[in-house]
Amino acid sequence: MVLLPSIVAVGYVEYKLRHVTYSYNLKKQNLESKKDSVEILILGSSEARDGINPDHLSRPAYNLANSSQSLYYDCRLAEKYLDQLPKLKTVFITLSPFSFQYRLNDIKEYWRDYYYYHFWGIYPDGIKFCDPKLYSMIMLITPETSVNWFFKGFNVSLVEDFDENGWQKRDSASYHYLVDESQGRARAEFHQSLMNPSVMESNVNDVLHLLSELEERNIQPVFIMMPVYKTYSSNIDRDWIEKSYDLIHQLDEKHQFIFLDLFYDSSFTIEDYYDNDHLNFMGAKKLTEKLDSILFTPSPDYF
Repeated sequence: MVLLPSIVAVGYVEYKLRHVTYSYNLKKQNLESKKDSVEILILGSSEARDGINPDHLSRPAYNLANSSQSLYYDCRLAEKYLDQLPKLKTVFITLSPFSFQYRLNDIKEYWRDYYYYHFWGIYPDGIKFCDPKLYSMIMLITPETSVNWFFKGFNVSLVEDFDENGWQKRDSASYHYLVDESQGRARAEFHQSLMNPSVMESNVNDVLHLLSELEERNIQPVFIMMPVYKTYSSNIDRDWIEKSYDLIHQLDEKHQFIFLDLFYDSSFTIEDYYDNDHLNFMGAKKLTEKLDSILFTPSPDYF
């Protein structure tokens, strides 16, 4: 009986931690509230999360992209919902030059893996079954932070500027100090350091499986190479970019899809960017309207 109060306290904290609003459970909740209307599902990392605003698409859409989200999770999230979205007609699979050679558990943000398990039941990529963070939010958040939040009554805000459609708004002023050659080079070098050729085959296989699932359901895949500012694109090794294009062409030999390459699109100016590789809210409007005009406006019955 001595341990009972401690067990109750731990259980209470675990419960409350699961009900703090994170981007992961917020996106899940909002998507599931719109399941009967979504016709376009948007996948990808933060470039797509910030850069594609469903409000500017002519068809109901939801943005399921998230920070550092890898193809491993893109594919599994999409497959999880394919049969739960009765009106789904199109899936945007957004890419960057490092997408095919990147896994979330290879970087310092590997902690994000656990949220996909806690909130979506997707087993983390490369995580051992005995890892306590799979079963305890206290261990994931850390005991110190959990105690801190306890004394705040769990009144903490971890999600800012998220729209109900999954899009995250970025302001339009930070390009004055976040977009320049040195920061663009540093960002490009950082992303290139994350590339791991050994995961390329498994990523391609994940995408092939998703494409097969989409084909079975007559859902149109659209690959989009997201736009970035020239301070970033000029510092990416061209060999890495060509490798990505080669992989997309290989996929095209097995499945039919639309590929929109906007990586070097010069119609996006510095005023459209929040930083070197993320669009701000004005750039997001421009990109989303461009996608809509290419994919849907010319022929309403295209898909």
